[in-house]
Order: sequence, then structure tokens, then C-alpha cells
Amino acid sequence: TILYVHYTLLANTNLVEEVPVVEEKIQVLEPVIVEATRLKGFEVRIVNDYNNERLELTETLGEALRYIESYRDHHEDLVASVTCNEAVVLNPGATDIAGQKLPRLVAIDCGVKYNILTELCNRFEVVWCPASIDFKTIVDVWNPDAIFASNGPGDPAHDGLALMARKSLAEAVRSEIPVMGICLGHQLMGLAAGLRTYKLKYGHRGTNQPVLDVETGKVIITSQNHGYALEDPNNGMLSPHPSGLCSDINENILGADFKVRHINANDKTVEGLDLIDRPAFTIQFHPEACPGPHDASSLFDRFSNLVRN
Repeated sequence: TILYVHYTLLANTNLVEEVPVVEEKIQVLEPVIVEATRLKGFEVRIVNDYNNERLELTETLGEALRYIESYRDHHEDLVASVTCNEAVVLNPGATDIAGQKLPRLVAIDCGVKYNILTELCNRFEVVWCPASIDFKTIVDVWNPDAIFASNGPGDPAHDGLALMARKSLAEAVRSEIPVMGICLGHQLMGLAAGLRTYKLKYGHRGTNQPVLDVETGKVIITSQNHGYALEDPNNGMLSPHPSGLCSDINENILGADFKVRHINANDKTVEGLDLIDRPAFTIQFHPEACPGPHDASSLFDRFSNLVRN
């Protein structure tokens, strides 16, 4: 199947940054487009004339670009481009209002948001660590009471720093250290639990995403910004992307079972996991959202209480 994509539309995409000359931009994009769409059985030809008699669009431009973005997510280690360079204690010697020393938490930075660190610093002494840190270093050097895995960009199944962070989380769970994950951190925990991740047809974006807590029956309004999801253990991949991009099937390396705690009230995709008989849980959405919504902010308190107990 031949996929014709118009030259000027490609020139206006932002898939390749800081290439000022249109001709150069197309030269950079074309091999990526060709390779990405070849994986789906397409041959790509770039055309200059909308009226070209060969112009037979077999997919919309939007679908074509989503194939390309999937390819880029899968092949580039985006976590490596956003993680911090070295471990730093953000609030050394932090204490609570009664003067009691706060528990120490290692925050694995896969692209962490500032307000997540702010919320964590209100409850823990926080060691902000790069995603490349291994579990042995976490324990030997920092001896934390808890571990947190942050949000971040790209394919959660990438075999770069995201994989290193996944292994550290799994070892923490096996060692019965309390663990919380948000967004990418949630997906990494799901991969370690043996679930697949997959690209959504339409990512969840914005500040009005309804999420159901299946244990309490309560719906909360959340802020979300993700293009991947965890498969449902019973219903598989819900609302998948046409590219079919998903991770391989892996075994559960957590040494613990899990249950789905939160689901999206719109498309029923997985939004949170609770580990069974382990002090750990994950959420796909952003409880730190500022200026809101704040429906989910109490989840930081839930984790703090779990650590203290």
C-alpha cells in the first residue's frame, strides 16, 4: 500500500525541532517516516502537488503522523533526555510540625513535575535521583523509607532508563519497601507486574478526566496527560492506537499480586493499581495538579500514612 503525504503539511509538523529550512526538514523527516510506516506495511511517498494524479491517501495525515510519533516514542530514550544528572537531597533534615524527623523518600526522576516534588517535600525528606540509579545504590547510599517513581515521556516499555527504573521498583516491592508511582511510574509498575502497556488511540489530556475508585465507588475529577495505558488484566487493551504499538508479554517480577483500583470513567482504561499485601500503589493521573483539580491530592497523604504505618 502506498501512502502519499503532502510536502507542505509535513513541513509544518513539529516532529523534528530546530530545522529552519523546509527542504532540510523534509530530508530529516522522510527516512523516519519511511521506516516508521514500513513497519505497518506502507510505502511512503512525499508529494508537492495536491492534484497529483497519484495522490491516493490510504490514511489521514493525522493517522500517518501518529504512526511516526509511535515510532519515535519507541526508538528514542526520552527519559534520558529529561531526568536529573545526580542525586540531590532537596530538604535535608526535614521535620514535621511537631519537630519529628520526616521519613526519607527516594524520588526516581523520569521527568518529574516541580509540584510533585513540592508535595513530596511536604511529607518526606526527599532524595531526588536520576532514573539511572540502581536499587543497590538506592539502599546502600540513601537507605530510604520509601521510593517514588515519577511521570515522564515516551514509551514505558523502552529498554533504556525506563527499564532501569522498572527494575528498581520491582526490587523495592520484593524488599517490601513502600512504593508509589504516578503516570509513567504507574506504567512501569504495571510492566513489572506482567501487564502490557500500549499506545492509546486518543491519549487522555486535560483537567477534567473522571476516574472511578472501584473500591469506594467514588468518582474524582483528575488532570491527565498521557498517550499510553496499562492493559486491563481481564479485558485487555481498551481503545488501542491503530498502529498496534504495545509491549511484549512479560512475567510478574514483583513477587506480589495486584488489583485494579482505579479506572477511567469514560473508556474504562486502567488508572491505578494496588499491590496485595505490599505497601505499594500506583495512579495514572496527576494528584499534584496545580491550580487543580484537587480531588486526588489526598493520595499523597494516603502514601505518607502507608509509609508511617
